[in-house]
Amino acid sequence: MDKAHDAILSIRDLRMNYGSRYVLKGINLDVYEDQIIGYIGPNGAGKSTTVKIMLGLVEGYTGDIHIFGQNIADGNVDYKKRIGYVPETAEIYDTLTAREYLTFIGELYGLHSEDADYKAKQLMRTLGLEELYDSRIVSFSKGMRQKVLLIASMLHNPDILFLDEPLAAQQKDGLITFALLLLLFAFAGLHFALTFVKAGIGIELALLAAAVPLLWGKVFAVPWKKIENA
Repeated sequence: MDKAHDAILSIRDLRMNYGSRYVLKGINLDVYEDQIIGYIGPNGAGKSTTVKIMLGLVEGYTGDIHIFGQNIADGNVDYKKRIGYVPETAEIYDTLTAREYLTFIGELYGLHSEDADYKAKQLMRTLGLEELYDSRIVSFSKGMRQKVLLIASMLHNPDILFLDEPLAAQQKDGLITFALLLLLFAFAGLHFALTFVKAGIGIELALLAAAVPLLWGKVFAVPWKKIENA
């Protein structure tokens, strides 16, 4: 059997251009279960374009992308229900409290409000924000807002997390908590997490299980380090 067929995510010859500017120049990438992967490159390397294509937010690409064995170009969007996504920047209803916002997001995912509230409160505690659960998000720092977005992405128990610059506004203690949280979810059944970070951010790279360098629209050497479940 082709090893790519065993991959949770498989990308083959992914190409994307905007007019005469080629952003992705033939990406080939396989990601397997129980991995936390860093997709690394400078601004303009194509990191955000790659994830937006995988989420169905950008069209006009060529190549094949399979997630859980499904070709995302076949029109079936069921695979999206199994994904959690944290953008680098996002509009957030900051006039709401964290409780109100996260309960609302949980209900959008189909959770009962009580279940969403319970899980959100537990995750707020894990990330050191429990005392701010009933505070309005407008008073939160950028790092706190990133944590709220991370919690929102995890409420529906996704199999995959796509995280775009998730550590950019975190202090060192927040970085460690974030890394431990990802590991916890990996051991609890999260199939893999794919993070998108700028090149040269040493503390972020140190927290990743493996790095996938992306330069000039191409993937270079892919060193895998698999996280084994207990």
